[in-house]
Amino acid sequence: MNKRLFSRLIVFFLLAILAAAIFSGIRLMHNWAEKRNTESSEELSNDLSDMQTMGPYGLQTVTYKIGNTAYVSFQVYYHHESADELWFSCGRMFLFSDVEKIVWEDPQFDIAVQFRDGKKEVFYYDGNNAWQ
Repeated sequence: MNKRLFSRLIVFFLLAILAAAIFSGIRLMHNWAEKRNTESSEELSNDLSDMQTMGPYGLQTVTYKIGNTAYVSFQVYYHHESADELWFSCGRMFLFSDVEKIVWEDPQFDIAVQFRDGKKEVFYYDGNNAWQ
């Protein structure tokens, strides 16, 4: 009977150690995920959000986060004296980590997206509230 009680105690302690190890692992993963989210939020504090103007036109770059992924996009507005601001949106999202900067492409009314790998994509306004 003593051997049986002793073996049950050993099994109980082994199960308790296993449960503690699982709980510690879950806490470690939670802390790691929380730290990762904090770091990506700090990365966004150096975001590409900006406002540039060219005459009555304004180019607004917007950085935002969906889940753990950061994106950047742009929208353009036209300010007319007799009307409110009219906004035209790009409707395209770029991965924040891929984009170096978004600027006016002079001398035309075009917008250039400069990527970190050196490539550049230029968008022009097609006259129908869309950027091609």
